[in-house]
Amino acid sequence: MEKNRRYEIDWIRVFAFDLLIFYHVGMFFVPWDWHIKNNESIEWLKYPMFFLSQWRIPLLFLVSGIGSFYALGSRNLREFAKERLYRIGLPLLVGILFITRPQIYVEHLSKGISESSFWKDYLQSFLHPYPEGFFAFNHLWFLPYLLIMSLISAPFFLSWKKNPRTWLLSWKVWVERNPYALYLAALPVLVFEWILKPYFPVNYAFKDDWYSMGFYGTMYVAGFVFCWMDSSFWSAIAKMRKASLPLAVLLFACLSVDRSKDLLPFWGDAVLHVLNLWAWIFCLLAWASKYLDRNSALLKYRNEVVYPYYLFHQTILILLAFWMQSWKIDPLVKFAFLLASTFGLTALLVHLLKGIPFIRPFIGLKEKRN
Repeated sequence: MEKNRRYEIDWIRVFAFDLLIFYHVGMFFVPWDWHIKNNESIEWLKYPMFFLSQWRIPLLFLVSGIGSFYALGSRNLREFAKERLYRIGLPLLVGILFITRPQIYVEHLSKGISESSFWKDYLQSFLHPYPEGFFAFNHLWFLPYLLIMSLISAPFFLSWKKNPRTWLLSWKVWVERNPYALYLAALPVLVFEWILKPYFPVNYAFKDDWYSMGFYGTMYVAGFVFCWMDSSFWSAIAKMRKASLPLAVLLFACLSVDRSKDLLPFWGDAVLHVLNLWAWIFCLLAWASKYLDRNSALLKYRNEVVYPYYLFHQTILILLAFWMQSWKIDPLVKFAFLLASTFGLTALLVHLLKGIPFIRPFIGLKEKRN
């Protein structure tokens, strides 16, 4: 596995989770609904936020599918399931019990749902559903979705590795002849856009979120399939490199105009949305493969701690935001301070915790080998 490792995927994974922190800080300042809001919005911030929202989560599921390909290379089905439950299920349980709870308490205070102490609110909340009560994934919703996808898809992935299906082999041949055949990955995503999205609005609460599960599940499977294609995929990505950025910019411009003017019918907007997200993902992969396929001490450290960064960042962010909520300073200054403070305190907390051996598995870190 190590000699075949593609370091640009590690860099993209770190980059994607860093963008997540930026995005969540931004949610405090844009007009969109969130757990807690600043006393003054930054109107223009919604434009880069809209840009990121089109492809950042699909990219995370794609990278997770790539990770599953490598994880299955050295494990059987039982070992893989055990590893997924340990690496995803355990931190998720810890997150629900302890990490998201301060977020919910602050949200209760901010919205006037509760005025009691943290521990009283914590104990009483077991009796009620969210938002008044206890059970909430909040930003950790990614973990149960990924866990279910991993467990359901693993038998199929192992089967495809041993005996590739005709459609896989045919697609690989098409991609070798024409790199833009990779955009066939848009078709199953479009099916979910057209059929499920109108009836199952995104809620990230797992229940009745069939559109999200299908949409992101397709991205997860695509990550596995692209990794299975190996040199055929990366060669196609390289061939598309020069045209990838102009194409992505053009598609995003078209999507932005359509969303602002409401020009296209639902099905047309869905086509633009899906082509745009794939264009940006292929663009990122293409340029990362040229410049970032190299290891470093920084990458090794950041790749190790990216998971606990994800676990802790939003709790630190919301606690800081609640403290800063009524500050009467320029919102852009507040944004910069909140972003730097969230990154800094998250980095400090994770660095301290990663050195405590018995805590490591509970925050998504592998056990230290002697």
